[in-house]
Amino acid sequence: MRDEILRNVCQNSSLIITKTTRVCSVEDLEDIYRHLKRMKKETYVLHLVRDLRSIASSRMKLEGKSEMKTVLEEIRIQYCPRQNANIEYLDSVSQDSTVQSSIVADGRYMKIRYEDFATNTIEGAGKVFQWV
Repeated sequence: MRDEILRNVCQNSSLIITKTTRVCSVEDLEDIYRHLKRMKKETYVLHLVRDLRSIASSRMKLEGKSEMKTVLEEIRIQYCPRQNANIEYLDSVSQDSTVQSSIVADGRYMKIRYEDFATNTIEGAGKVFQWV
């Protein structure tokens, strides 16, 4: 019953906000974007990216690891290929004038650095609100 009520609220809302973590591929978001667009849902994707050194530092604290070199190697193997794939995809879409509808082409994608947002929240929030 509760799930049905929540589903109805979401389906009838003009604004839906979802936070996800560790989205592997911006390209994978395109299918979700197109689906929501067909449903006449106004969709924006705010991609909060974080410096890999900060990720390493957090991991060391959370997992109790003391070897920065080991943690950086794990991150290099795990995150760098994804970051590179996202950069290549975003570059290709932004340069391809034949793309009819995509998050980027429709101006519905924004990338912001976590560190920039965290150190100057008011300016970062202002940029996001202007964009939306």
